Amino acid sequence: MRKRKIVVSYYEMMVGGSTTSLLAFLNCIDKEKYEVDLQLYRNRGELLNEIPETVNLLPEACMYKGRAGNLIKKIKYVLTGTFFKARKFKKTTGKNGYALSEFQAKHLSKKSNKEYDYAIGFLEGWADRYIAYNVTANTKYAWIHSTFRNLATVPDFEKDWLKRIDNVVFVADNCAEEFKKDLPDFSNKVITIRNIVDSDLLNKRAEKIDENDSEYIRFRKADCLKIITVCRIDINTKGLDRVIKCAEYLKNNGREFLWYIVGDGPDQEKLKNMIFSHGVEGGVVAIGNRINPAPFIREADIFCMPSRYEGKPMVITESMILGTPPFVTRYLSAPEQIENGVDGIIVDNEDDTMLAVLDRFIDNPDQLLPMKEYLLTHEYGNSDYMREIEEKFLNVGA
Repeated sequence: MRKRKIVVSYYEMMVGGSTTSLLAFLNCIDKEKYEVDLQLYRNRGELLNEIPETVNLLPEACMYKGRAGNLIKKIKYVLTGTFFKARKFKKTTGKNGYALSEFQAKHLSKKSNKEYDYAIGFLEGWADRYIAYNVTANTKYAWIHSTFRNLATVPDFEKDWLKRIDNVVFVADNCAEEFKKDLPDFSNKVITIRNIVDSDLLNKRAEKIDENDSEYIRFRKADCLKIITVCRIDINTKGLDRVIKCAEYLKNNGREFLWYIVGDGPDQEKLKNMIFSHGVEGGVVAIGNRINPAPFIREADIFCMPSRYEGKPMVITESMILGTPPFVTRYLSAPEQIENGVDGIIVDNEDDTMLAVLDRFIDNPDQLLPMKEYLLTHEYGNSDYMREIEEKFLNVGA
């Protein structure tokens, strides 16, 4: 049987849940059955060296670099009409990400000169559009890891690239159903494929402790309720202003806690300024990125995700594998991931709903023990799920 050819597109190998999911996916693909190419827009990112050796990393898709490249981009931005389209989208939605992703995919990226059995865009934005516009394949998949309604404020703007895709993949049933309501004409293309999480690999990563990381040592030695949040530093979407509000309340009521925020993003400096302006720097620490946050998660008493919007975050499953109960504000797929009160806690998605629960756990940390014990005696990984994906969607032996 000939090997089937797959190309997977992704923006760059940044630290994050979608990248962890991508790496698990690439590691689980049977290399005896498939030849796998990985196409990045830029061949960079903290996890670039984590790409499996059996995967062929293609030259990056970005065509224009340096000063000359920047000039060409600006000219193309105007001549292709993207400037005016971006202004229109900005005026309509308050965002211009759609226009910029389309511009990168259509006008700044190399077209593939190979033909594939399967092309997989593994992330909303550039990666999905790259597959739609630039790759020849028998079957094209576009992955969407978040809630489509949050990504695409005006769904009609998405129709052009969606017409070129065979299947739109969601990682949670609730997210898939929401998409069908917003774009019923594409309902027949929707499938759900859960994120792959390898619990053995994650537990091994949690054992790789950096004893030179002073922040980790401080967190490990803290004698109080230890809370951790791992996310992209986007204050509004991830609800990090809610962290500050909770911390300020707890501090003013004489509570002792240590809340680490791990991650990087556009609001990093703004977040640090908020921490100091609200006087909670003794309890809240934004430590920046960590290539391997697993030791921090395992060391925490509770994993807190106060997001306003989420798809089906892998980091929640990771915290459960590591025995740290997740505490989240309700997002669309939260009930699919967490059995409320058994292996985690879900509260209403409001600004002040976390306060009372955190206050209670500071007074009664033993209340977390039954959840921890439950997590450590149940399996939340699903690396075997790749076989089901192969059988259902990659048509092995067809």
